[in-house]
Order: sequence, then C-alpha cells, then structure tokens
Amino acid sequence: MKREFPQLFWGLVALALALLVAAFIAAQSVQQARRAGDEISVTGSAKQSIVSNVASISLTVTDTRYTAPEAYANVQKGMAAVSAFLKAQGVPDNEVTLSGVSTQPDSVTQTDDNGTKTERAVYKITRTLDVQSSDLGRVQSVAQNVGSLIEKDVPVSAAPVQYLYTRLADLRLKLLADATRDAQSRAQAIAQASGTGVGAVRSARMGVFQITPRNSVQADDLGNFDTTSREKDVTAVVGVTFAVR
Repeated sequence: MKREFPQLFWGLVALALALLVAAFIAAQSVQQARRAGDEISVTGSAKQSIVSNVASISLTVTDTRYTAPEAYANVQKGMAAVSAFLKAQGVPDNEVTLSGVSTQPDSVTQTDDNGTKTERAVYKITRTLDVQSSDLGRVQSVAQNVGSLIEKDVPVSAAPVQYLYTRLADLRLKLLADATRDAQSRAQAIAQASGTGVGAVRSARMGVFQITPRNSVQADDLGNFDTTSREKDVTAVVGVTFAVR
C-alpha cells in the first residue's frame, strides 16, 4: 500500500499538469485565432422615404431666321406670350428666372429651280424661362397646359418637370449615422456567432447615396439622383471595419 500511494499521487500530479498544459494550449489557440482574424468588415445601410418639396420646369423659346434681329424679335414676342401664360397659371414673378439670349450662327442649304445648291447663313436665337416653386401642383399645371402656347404658334418647348428635395444635407447626416449603427449591429451578430466581441472602429468608408423613385430597385455604383418622381427613397451605405476583442 505504501508503494501504491506515491504512484497514485504522482499520477494525479501528472494528470493535473497535463490538463493545465492542454488548457494553456487551448487558450493560446483561441488567442491566435482572434489575432489572425482580429477585424470584422461589414456594410451597413439605411433608407428613408421623402416627398419632394420643390419642382421646376424650363420653357425655352427658339427661332431661326436669316438675320439675327429678325430672329430676336420673334423670340421676344414668344417670351411675352410665355410670360402672360405663366401669369395666367398663377406663377408669381419671384418664382421665374429669365436666362440671357443665346445666339448660334448656322447655315441652311437652298436649292434653286435649276437644282443649284447654295449655303445661306441663318441665326438661331434661344431664350429660357425657368420656373421653380414649392407649389408642386402649380408647376405640374404649367407642364400640362404648355401645349396651349404651341396651338397659338408660339415656338416654345418644355423640359420635363424636375422634383427636388432641398433638405438633403441634413438627411444625409442622419442616414449616415443610421447606416453606421446598422453596420455595428451586423458586426455584433457575426462576432457573437463566432464567440468573439466587437471592439473599436478601425476604419469607415462612406458609400454612394441612392435617390430613387419610391420602391424602385434600381442602383448604380456611382449613385442615383432621381428628379423625375415626387416620392423618392434615399439610401445611404457605409463600409465599417471593427476590431475583434
């Protein structure tokens, strides 16, 4: 019995040492694993729906004549008709901006009775009225009724209505903060699943902003800036790298 006790004692000591070594090796392995992958890179996003608060439309009068004064006189006559039309639509003067006069020399080919072709100089005169208003319905009415000017032989063309949102700068900051919080939540979910934790931010990169028609799925690597829809979605994307602890 006396011989068996020392053997049992030293056997237990050896077992304890083996367990300690194994625990140390396991701890080192976990630590090395964490050092090997000590970063988590995730993408966060945030979206908010908005309604445009400003609309704009451009009405352009163009005339081409053989002399510049003649073309200019016809453009001015057309501009007077457009101005009267806008007043009839209830557009106040402070919502209208008048552009300068654009002159573009050109030429046309004429053919006489003998079939001889000659080039003759002409002058293209252009002037534009820009309407911008917070009354979106009024701008839409202008777009819908501009055809009445064409019926009166006014040489006018209308660009599509543009719908804008003027508080985008403030919204951008809010969405960036929301997108960063979303990235942190995603990183925490990944870290928890792998038995680690999320530490400080190592780096952050702002992605592109997407301003798209409501419920649209269109996206572009360079970003979108939709001006065709009254109701839009604004999406912010950020890429964030967190330390693992």
